[in-house]
Formats: sequence, structure tokens, C-alpha cells
Amino acid sequence: MRALAITTRRETEKLGWKIYRVWSTDWFKNRDVEIRRLLSKIQDLLASDPAYAREKDKTQGRVIASRLIDLRELEIKPMFPDSLPEKGLLRKPLLHEFVNKRPPSKEEWFRLIPQDLRSGTESEQVGKFLTRVLYLYPGERITNVVERFPA
Repeated sequence: MRALAITTRRETEKLGWKIYRVWSTDWFKNRDVEIRRLLSKIQDLLASDPAYAREKDKTQGRVIASRLIDLRELEIKPMFPDSLPEKGLLRKPLLHEFVNKRPPSKEEWFRLIPQDLRSGTESEQVGKFLTRVLYLYPGERITNVVERFPA
């Protein structure tokens, strides 16, 4: 039986599978420690997977775009009803830049967002909402799953 388990493990690893063994005695002694170790291993594997990183970035981009559109439609437009849409802080070209470049600060807003887009934006909207826009980005503020199982 043991030889079969070793052969099966080798075959699955050749196919790209990653095997993580949890001994039953360790599981019964301290389940939370084993869960933390397993989650940590999964995180390490995901961090080194370029396909996962691309998908995570796409997903975050969709989340950011959705949050920015909600901010535009629910707060900016009602507060500035007479503003021209082509001068809005979250008009399509500028929204695209926010999603793709994700400036984390006002300094980075000036560095990363093209000057022609910035200069064509209504200054009142920038003054009132730019800081809020910069804080809508997920990722750096997401709580690590491993933290759910403190040591």
C-alpha cells in the first residue's frame, strides 16, 4: 500500500500537482496550527503563480471600476448636476487611468495621470473627491486569510 501511495504521489507531482501532507496526529493535537500552515503554503503557491496574479489583478480592476462608477453616479453627479460629463473626475478616460495605474496618493496622481487628462478635469470635483477615489483601491488593505487563525 505504501509503495502505491509513493507512486501515486510521484505521478501526480509530474502532472503539476503540489502535495501537502498533514499527519493525522498533528491535526488532532493542534488543528489551528495545521490550518495556518496549510493556508500559508497555499498563499506561497499562489504568490508564485503568474496566472493567479494576472487574474487577481483583473478582478481587482473590475472591483475598482465598479466602486469608482458607483462614486461617480451616486455622489459626484448629484453634487455637481451642472458639470459637463467630459470634465468629470471619473469620466471614462480618467476612470480607465485610475483603474490601470492606481495612484496611491495625490503626488502619484500628478506623476501617473497624464497632464492633459488632469487639466481637463473640474477642479471642484478633484478637490472634493480625489482623496476618496485614491482610497477605493483594494489589495493593500485586504486582510490576510492566515490572520483569521492567530497563533
